[in-house]
Amino acid sequence: MFNTWVNEYDECYHDAPIVEICCTNDSKYVFTADETGFLKMFETDEKEMVHDFGEVHRGKLTAMCTDVNSRFLYTSDNMGSLKEFLIEKRACLKEFTG
Repeated sequence: MFNTWVNEYDECYHDAPIVEICCTNDSKYVFTADETGFLKMFETDEKEMVHDFGEVHRGKLTAMCTDVNSRFLYTSDNMGSLKEFLIEKRACLKEFTG
């Protein structure tokens, strides 16, 4: 498990421990998710957070991955929920619940 990330001003990006990290195949973005279901998006070139998705799952995130073309992000939690995000629009497209 990873510690919370901090920026150059020692401000934490996550309030809870990070449990998942995922990078797009083109290495343009890194996504982090904490144990309380919050998701953040970072741009690797600028080394800054570019989007805070907020709480995307009510349960603990258990997995996260992107597609081969770096267009979609998929997340799942321990309550059986799966979400599909369009990375370019920074929006959730679909939610599947168990």
